[in-house]
Amino acid sequence: MIRTIFFFLLSTAIVLGEHTSFKQCLLSQQIIPGPSQIVRTDSNGKTCKGTIKLPVCTGFCKTSESGTHTFPHRVENSSACVLVQTGVKEIPLSDCDEGADNSIRMIKIPDGTQCACKKFPLD
Repeated sequence: MIRTIFFFLLSTAIVLGEHTSFKQCLLSQQIIPGPSQIVRTDSNGKTCKGTIKLPVCTGFCKTSESGTHTFPHRVENSSACVLVQTGVKEIPLSDCDEGADNSIRMIKIPDGTQCACKKFPLD
């Protein structure tokens, strides 16, 4: 019985140790909105369609909570993996009806080349 518990605790520690090595945020490009296209329509009913790739951040950041002797009896350290935005990029929509308004021919998306852990308040 003790061997079983020890083995379970050891294997859990190994698995947790493996996951903590993924501390960094990773940037990837994801096609949005998936299998469908983005469709924009002007006031005359003309449309522009297209598929775009958005920068997406994945991964996790350190989050912790510790107790204190003063109210509210806890100290939180929370952060999320987010895009470090360097600007806005305009992407043309490729499939437009003839005579579609210029205002619907482009779409603006956030632009960045890296992701980082950013702290945020929970209150």
